[in-house]
Amino acid sequence: MANPNPVPALQNLKPWRKGCPSPNPGGRPKKLPYHDAALIFANTPAPEIVVLKLNRMFPCANCQGQGTTGTTKPRRCRVCHGKKFERIIHDGATWAECQACAAHIEAVKGSLAHLRELADRIEGSSPQRLELTTPTTQEIRFVCKYENPGTRKA
Repeated sequence: MANPNPVPALQNLKPWRKGCPSPNPGGRPKKLPYHDAALIFANTPAPEIVVLKLNRMFPCANCQGQGTTGTTKPRRCRVCHGKKFERIIHDGATWAECQACAAHIEAVKGSLAHLRELADRIEGSSPQRLELTTPTTQEIRFVCKYENPGTRKA
């Protein structure tokens, strides 16, 4: 049943007065569901098959990915022990570590997008250039004021 005496919403609002405690002291809830889920996923160990697949992309430098050394009598490689690849990523590596390795592999292959993303993550984005011009030659003065964080009023 609808309200028989509807009151316009603006008539019920009362302005908050300075000096009174805030009606919402916690502020707006700071929920980041996608961020939280991605953080949990990134910190979980990746499956062994993912780690193995990434490691297989790096053939052993000692035996050149053959698994054996020597020409007269084949022996197991001392570095990779016959597995034909070097262990770049350790067992139990997280998804984040695997994704970082995959991004580096793509950047080395020539992917400019991966290279740009890695550079931005590692070194930060490059600063933008700003040029100020005026129609006439005149002096421009910049003043920077730093405030002490301990004296900041809320």
